[in-house]
Parts: sequence; structure tokens; C-alpha cells
Amino acid sequence: MHVATPVLLLLLVIAVAGPLSRLVRLPLPLLLIAAGAALAVAGVHVRFEPDLFLLLFIPPLLFSDAFLMPLREFRQVQGVVIAMAVGLVLFSTLGGGWLLHAIVPELPLVVGFTLAAILSPTDAVSVGSMIDETQVPSRFMRILQGEALLNDASGLVCFKFAAAAAMTGSFSLASASANFALVALGGLAVGVVLTMGFNLVNSQLQRIGFDDPATQCTLVVLLPFAAYLGAEHLGVSGILAAVSAGLYANQSRIFGRAQTLTRLRATSVWAMVTFVFNGMVFLLLGLQLPEITATGIALARAVHVPLWRLGLLATMLTVGLLVLRLLWIWLALGVRWGVARLRGRTAIVPTFTGT
Repeated sequence: MHVATPVLLLLLVIAVAGPLSRLVRLPLPLLLIAAGAALAVAGVHVRFEPDLFLLLFIPPLLFSDAFLMPLREFRQVQGVVIAMAVGLVLFSTLGGGWLLHAIVPELPLVVGFTLAAILSPTDAVSVGSMIDETQVPSRFMRILQGEALLNDASGLVCFKFAAAAAMTGSFSLASASANFALVALGGLAVGVVLTMGFNLVNSQLQRIGFDDPATQCTLVVLLPFAAYLGAEHLGVSGILAAVSAGLYANQSRIFGRAQTLTRLRATSVWAMVTFVFNGMVFLLLGLQLPEITATGIALARAVHVPLWRLGLLATMLTVGLLVLRLLWIWLALGVRWGVARLRGRTAIVPTFTGT
């Protein structure tokens, strides 16, 4: 098989899965994961190094979400979004870590925090397929979109520090908080500064009459990678740098003086990047799923741990994280809009749509 064949096959599956998900009324991510697992069973294997995967997919996806975010609607709920995307991740990481340690006392607390940091950030990619059926209020939809934009960044930062603490065997809340602030604010600053520099260069080029749509779109596609790599080189969060670059590019109207064709192409390019890269992420997850499952079963048998115990542990952890999420929603949204308005599906839907 030619080296390019698996990649072309994955692109074909993504293109077909889009309309197929509407036909069978299944969330696109679930369909892609199932397709990836089927391809793996059929003998298709695509492997990425973790660092390469993080570089290729995460920065452009976060930048794209930020760049296409309706800022006026985002500002209306930005306080709740920050509470959900940052506060909820921290709350779930701490609560989930303590829960794991309580369920499995032999598991070190810092290892529990590491695992909880992996599981705490939610993904709202599949929410769109359920919105009409559940009649989620538009305000909640904006909150979920904003949460999906930022929670990956906060979750990855939490994981970084939890994993470092697990490896070194020591953890200091004061030190972790200071490092978190430094890494987060530094990443945000790098993204903003790079985008400001891009805007300055772009405006000068437009003044001298250079307004080639293809060139400008290509440079914008490279912007999240530059923000990510620059931030990582400085030792701050590349994830937050990509997010802040996208938000500032959106706010500053990076193509404000450009031709209409340039703005239309840029919007279309980022819509396509989001669709294809999101599809690739879920397909690759499905491709790894059979091997991960088989490895987990073999490892459990090697250490003589019953599979039912692992299933029970996973169920308890999932329920615990859902309860923590529901509690935080009541706190964040209840304080903002009044607890009396958070009843029934209004409070329950945001709990499950982000999972």
C-alpha cells in the first residue's frame, strides 16, 4: 500500500461521513470513531507521534474556532464561558482526583489529578446534531461553543502540571498556581503579539497595493502554528497562544481592509480546516481504539484485575465527573441568571452535551 493511500482513504471517509451522519441521524464524531475502528479491524493503520499530532491538529482547530466565533454573542456570556472552560476544568480535576483516590486508595492522589485532568475537558463537537431535538436555548449553545473553545487549553495546562508533579513526586499548590498563571498569561501574550505583528505587516502590504487572497490566506493558516511553536519555545502555553491569536485576529478584523474575495476565502478555508481536522481527530481515535482496548484487557489480565472491576471504576468515575459538572453548572449559571431558572432540562442538557 502506498504511503499516501491511508491518508486519502481517511479524507474520503470524512467526506462521506458528513452527509451520512445526517441520513442515519447519528452524531458525526460517533460515526467517525466507529468508521475508524472498522478500518483498524480491516488492517488500515496510521500512526502519529504524540508531539506531531498535537502540533498538526490542535493549534489550527483552536485558532479556527476562535477566528469564527461570533464575538458579540460571545461577549454576552463570556463570564459564564470562562467559569465553565477554566473553573469547571479545575473543579473537575481536583474533585475527580480526590474521587479516584477515594475509590482506589493505593492510587497516589497526584496520579488521580493527572487522570482527572485528561477526562475533565469536555468536547462539544457533537452538540450540533442534538440541538434541534432537545431544543437547547440559544444562550446555552453559545456557552457550549465558548467552553469547547477554551476548555482544551485549560485541560492541557492542568495535565501538564499534574503529570510533572506525578513524575517528580512533589506538588505545591502555590508553586503550581504561580506556574499556571505564568504559562497561561505568557501563552495569551505570545498569541496576541504575533497577531498584532501580522496585522501590522498585512496593513503595510495593503497600503502598497499588495492584496493577493491566496498569499494572505496561506499566511493566516501558518499563524496558529507560529503562535504555538513560538510559545512552546519560550516555555509558555502554545495552546493558549493559538486561542488568543484566533480571538485577536477575530476582534481586530484581520482582513478589514482586504478585498471581499480575501475575506470570503479565509472564512471558507477555516471552515474546511475545522471540518477536515476534526474528522481526522475522531478517525484517528477510532483507528487506535481496538489496539488500546486489547492492550488494556491484556494488561488487566496480566496483573490479575477483573474486567468487571475496571468497568465499575470507569462507571463510577464517569458518574462522579457528571455530578461535578452539574454542580458547577448550578453554581456558575445559577449565580449569573438565578437558580430558580435552572430547572429540569435547562440544567441537565449542558451537563451531558459537553461530555
